[in-house]
Amino acid sequence: DGVVSVAEDFNWATTYATYELGGDPIRTQEFFSGISDITSLEYPTLLCQDITDDLSVNGIIGISTEVHVTGCSLSINGNNFGNNSVVYFTNDSAKLVIDAGATLHCFQHITIWGNPTNSIEINGSATFDGANITIKSPEPGAKFGNLTLNNASFTNSVLDANIQSQVFHNTTFLDCDTIRLESGTTSVTNSQFTGCN
Repeated sequence: DGVVSVAEDFNWATTYATYELGGDPIRTQEFFSGISDITSLEYPTLLCQDITDDLSVNGIIGISTEVHVTGCSLSINGNNFGNNSVVYFTNDSAKLVIDAGATLHCFQHITIWGNPTNSIEINGSATFDGANITIKSPEPGAKFGNLTLNNASFTNSVLDANIQSQVFHNTTFLDCDTIRLESGTTSVTNSQFTGCN
C-alpha cells in the first residue's frame, strides 16, 4: 500500500546492528497490543484493514486501501488538541465503505484529502453533528472522486466539498450553516434540507 507501518519498520530494523549486538528492541508486541500494525511514521492512525469493532480516531489519519466498516461504528473526532483532524487517502485505490448495519460519526473540524479515484460510500448510516467537513483533492484543478451518502444526517454542520460525483439518498440537513458543493454531478433523492444556507 506504499505506507510503512511501525511494525514493518521494526521487523526490518531488528536484523541490523543494535539487535545483533544484543540490544533488545524497544517496541514489543505485548506492550503495544497490536497498535504498531495500524500506526505509521507519516500517519499516526493508519486504516489499512476492515474495521469490525467500534473505533474512535482523531488527528492525522491515513486510509491506504479499501476499508470496510462492518457491523460497528467508526467515529472521527476533529478536535485534536485544538487542531483539525485530517484524513488522507494515501493511494489511488483507497476507499472508505460503511457497510449496511455500520455507522460513521463525524464531529468538529475534519479535512479529507483524496484523488479522483478515491471514494467514500455510506451504505449503513452516518451522522455529522456540529461538524465542519471539507473534502478536496491535493492536486491543483482536480476533485475528490465520489461521495455516496445513504441514510446520513447533518445537524448544525458545514459541508464544503470539491467532488466529481456525489449522491445524497435519505439524507437530512438540519440547521446547517453552509453547504457548498463544487461537483461534476449531484444526485439528491428522498432528502430534506431544513434551516440551511
